[in-house]
Amino acid sequence: MTEEYRHLLVKREGDTVTVTMNRPDRRNALSADHLTELLAAFRAAGDTDATGIVLAAAGPVFSAGHDFADVAARDLLGVRELLTLCQEVMTTLESVPQVVIARVHGLA
Repeated sequence: MTEEYRHLLVKREGDTVTVTMNRPDRRNALSADHLTELLAAFRAAGDTDATGIVLAAAGPVFSAGHDFADVAARDLLGVRELLTLCQEVMTTLESVPQVVIARVHGLA
């Protein structure tokens, strides 16, 4: 769990891995790059012996949802690819062997 991320902070403490979304300037909006990192982080955490994973967020907002600047910059095929990536992240969250908890605050 030593991988560096641009949009995430990942830290293991004891049996828990905390994945913190770290795009407070964009209200932790989910761009393709952000989703790709979330997917990698949850897969990596899922491959450990940790018993729990916490999804958290930096800043005053947990997540504003999809990053509309990223969505608007795509054609129809690109939007479908983005939504497929999002679905893959959600499926991974459901399928890791650990308990996953979202520490939600502010808007979500």
